[in-house]
Amino acid sequence: MQILIIDDEERVLDSLKRLILLKYKNAKITEARCGKEAVDSIKNQTFDIVISDRYMGGLDGDAVLRYARKIQPKAKRIMYSGYTDDESIRSAIESGDIEYLLEKGCSKQSILDVLEEIFLLKESSS
Repeated sequence: MQILIIDDEERVLDSLKRLILLKYKNAKITEARCGKEAVDSIKNQTFDIVISDRYMGGLDGDAVLRYARKIQPKAKRIMYSGYTDDESIRSAIESGDIEYLLEKGCSKQSILDVLEEIFLLKESSS
């Protein structure tokens, strides 16, 4: 399983990476610290899951997930943000750019539940 995690906070990248690798030891994780880095990764690698923060310097998470949907439509897209209650997020969910929404500070179990759902969907479609 190839996973791209995008966040401008190093501690968030580290904690998500640790959590995922505890549960999914064979996961291959790529980290990006800004939207431009993420877009470059999406151009050059194939991902099963893209997890993005919303607000970062430069290109924001909405644009990154929209780009991921266009370039890699099979990749599952998760917005992981402290800002989850506004019209642009609802619009991105309705359009399909965001498939899952997790609020920063949610439980580790909530994150694992979403990942488990994605892994089960992937297995059932293989």
